Parts: sequence; structure tokens; C-alpha cells
Amino acid sequence: MSTSLIVHQLNKKLLDNVSVAVSQSSEAVNINSYSLYAMQYDWVGYAGTTIIRLEISCNGTSWVELDKYNILTANDSRMLNIEKAGYAWIRVRVEDDGLGVGTITATLNGKVL
Repeated sequence: MSTSLIVHQLNKKLLDNVSVAVSQSSEAVNINSYSLYAMQYDWVGYAGTTIIRLEISCNGTSWVELDKYNILTANDSRMLNIEKAGYAWIRVRVEDDGLGVGTITATLNGKVL
């Protein structure tokens, strides 16, 4: 019987308690060395029109949307779990109409099998 040992490798905040009132992108993170990763968004005190996008790239310069989520509640969380990603880079983009209030944190957790 074979067993796989999952080793925790990365726990990084891409956005750390930033205002949703300003549209912005996180830094790009290279995920080539991870077998799987999870992205968690946590927001508090929210009101307005804000979209969270998880963007991916093979070259780190041109970006494609993997996931899009419209924030609808004042305080909540969302998590994505991704295995065997065929791309090299990820980043988080927050887009707001300029009227939003509240803060968001986006945490990347990478693991190696």
C-alpha cells in the first residue's frame, strides 16, 4: 500500500487587509514547485460592488481569468482548491466601482505531494 505525504510549503498573503475601494492586483506568484494550492479570500465590513478575480498565466505577463466572484455579503469567505495546475503564475485582482467599503485578505497556501 502506498501513501502520499503532503508537505506544507507556502502560506502567503497576496492581499493583506486591503481596502476594496481601490481596484488593484496582488503581486504575481510562481507556483511551479507546488502540486496543489488553495486560495482563500476573507472580507469584512463590505458594502458596494466589488469583484474578486483569480488570474493565471504561463509567462507572468499576460493574464487569463480562472475564477470570478462577486462579493455580496458584509463579512464572509471563499476558498478555491486547485490540483495539478498547468500554468506557472497566479495573482488576485480586486475590481471596485470606487464606492465600495470594507477590507479583503487573500491567502495562498501551496503544498507538495
